[in-house]
Amino acid sequence: MNKRSSNPFARSARIAAPLLTGVALASTAAYAADDAPTAASASTADQQFVLHREDVRHLPQPLKDTLVALAGRPHTFNPMRVFAEADKPSQLFQYYLLDTRGFQPNIFTAVFPGINDHAIPTAANAANHQLPTIGTVRVVLEPKPGLPTDPRDPGAFIDIFTDISGLFVINNESGWYEGWMIHDLIIPRVAPPRTAPSRDSRP
Repeated sequence: MNKRSSNPFARSARIAAPLLTGVALASTAAYAADDAPTAASASTADQQFVLHREDVRHLPQPLKDTLVALAGRPHTFNPMRVFAEADKPSQLFQYYLLDTRGFQPNIFTAVFPGINDHAIPTAANAANHQLPTIGTVRVVLEPKPGLPTDPRDPGAFIDIFTDISGLFVINNESGWYEGWMIHDLIIPRVAPPRTAPSRDSRP
């Protein structure tokens, strides 16, 4: 049989503990409820900011819509600003919209029973309560003085800006990576292969 303590302070602590736990849970729930409108308001503000940003407002509509959608999701940074490193604005000449639709699901985009269903979900479409992973790639030319302004010229100054929502960090690395455009090497034509003499033609 358990012996009850005669210490009044111990009895008070036993009564107060559940009460304090209830107060903590209620406070947490109230804080989360109060914080939800603030988060929604911040997302809307970020979307409006990106929508009217100088490097975004003149972009093609599908690209603009995706950048604005990225700004409305949970994020640390808004979509990267295309910096004009020259006196004239950067020239967008290619862009790509990224998602995980339109191709066969794989272990990096979906859950397969018996294969990766017990793994920690760190692939695409797993972050922020399974939000679908989306992203954009913008390829721009910086019209710097003395450099070519034709993006097909290997001497042109090319920048690549990649924004992805729902990409897990690997090896605790964060921040941004600079992309480099590597032009394909032109392989010269070669002579057709020589026909090897047959065994019958050998002396």
